[in-house]
Order: sequence, then C-alpha cells, then structure tokens
Amino acid sequence: LPISYSGIQETYAINHPHIASLYPNPSVDHITVEFNMSANSSVTMEITDVQGKLIRTWKENLSSGNSTHDYDVNALAAGEYLLTMKGEHLSESVRFSVK
Repeated sequence: LPISYSGIQETYAINHPHIASLYPNPSVDHITVEFNMSANSSVTMEITDVQGKLIRTWKENLSSGNSTHDYDVNALAAGEYLLTMKGEHLSESVRFSVK
C-alpha cells in the first residue's frame, strides 16, 4: 500500500513487516524500534522530515529474527518524521513525531 506525503512514498509490508513497532510515539529523546528480519541484513536507515529533507542516515546490520534497537532523537526539533529502512529488495518506512 503506497501512501504519498509531499512526494515521499511510504511502503508498508502487510504480511511480513520488517519494522514491527516503533515507540514511544510521540517521543522526546529516543525511539525504540523492533525489527523482524527473515535473514541477516545490512540496511541503510534514514530519518527524513515530512517534506523529504534528509536529517540523518546510517548503516545497520540486523540479525535474522526479532531484535530491538534504541535511537537517539534528542537533537531533532519538534515535528513529524519518517524512519526508513532500505536494503536489497526492501524499503519500509514508519512515521513518528517528536515533542
């Protein structure tokens, strides 16, 4: 189900979501992301604002199965953001907000 926000395409994997959950949402200083990977994966993580401006990007090695990772969002201004995970044959985004 592609959903468009000002030219940003957000994709949800319906049957096998790789980003199982993101909390707390809204956040103040950190977000916790639960991943559900079918195989070990090297992915690129991105945080963009809802206008599409890239705020932060980094590489992440995710293990097969369920894992939980914490990310610092303390430096982000209050507003709406997208956390995007990109890998081989994979692009998935979750919207979150910072107070």
